Amino acid sequence: MNISIVIPLYNKAQSIEQTIRCIQAQTVSNYEIVIVDGYSKDGSLEIVQRLAKEDSRIHIYMQENRHGVTPARNESVQHAQYDYIAFMDADDYWESTYLETLTKLITDYPKAGIYGIGYGTMIEKKKITNHQSSISNNFRGLLPENPWREWGCPFWTSATAISKKAFEKVGGFDNRIIYGEDIDLWYRIMLQFR
Repeated sequence: MNISIVIPLYNKAQSIEQTIRCIQAQTVSNYEIVIVDGYSKDGSLEIVQRLAKEDSRIHIYMQENRHGVTPARNESVQHAQYDYIAFMDADDYWESTYLETLTKLITDYPKAGIYGIGYGTMIEKKKITNHQSSISNNFRGLLPENPWREWGCPFWTSATAISKKAFEKVGGFDNRIIYGEDIDLWYRIMLQFR
């Protein structure tokens, strides 16, 4: 199973190389990295261009609609060539088994439209907390139809993947929303998919 990892990029020179390196360190390698740069001014683009010369799985595009992260995410998905989309921010980090765990979830629940994995907070490369919303850390399975009622939002963008079919069916991210565009999309997907 191949996965498209989409990364919106704008002025993240201090973190983008570490983000890409953690993807390259995954225990599975069947992915592409789709980066849409919003015309960074701090050298971010030059860093990813250098890394792309070393790794043909990295594809870089300049943002057409230069109006923030929401259009950049939509453009990234449009460029994605695989059926499953994993979201990653340019200053986040995955443990080496993240894509392996995600692939197992997709295999076990192929009709789901959205997949979420637990996430944590790191400060200075030290993990300090684990988060799973208010869902038990041991939970694995299909969520109830409206998890917000019991748990609040169970998904964090850089620990979430969706099927491209679900993304296209609900119309992608709403470009009118500046903050919370991810929660809006998750909710619309969950209204039509498990």
